[in-house]
Amino acid sequence: MIIRITNDGQYRITTDEARVLRELDEVDNQIVELFERTEREFRALMDKMVEIARKNSEKLPAESIEPSQYVLPPEDLNLCEGYEIFKGIGIIAA
Repeated sequence: MIIRITNDGQYRITTDEARVLRELDEVDNQIVELFERTEREFRALMDKMVEIARKNSEKLPAESIEPSQYVLPPEDLNLCEGYEIFKGIGIIAA
């Protein structure tokens, strides 16, 4: 069995293929669980951020264009997109 590691090349499995696949599958499942848990936690925090902004403000009419001091990301931001936006010091400097 051949396995490719992106940016590293191909490798021929030289031991018990079934065991290697089980080990890879176990780690793969752990990664999926990590991302699912992290995505849920991220989603809850994004919802909280938007809720705080909405609860403590009034929505301006759609035709109103005012300068914004802060711009929150969209509610449907995913974890990967959020990482790029929030890494470092985040988006709110208070």
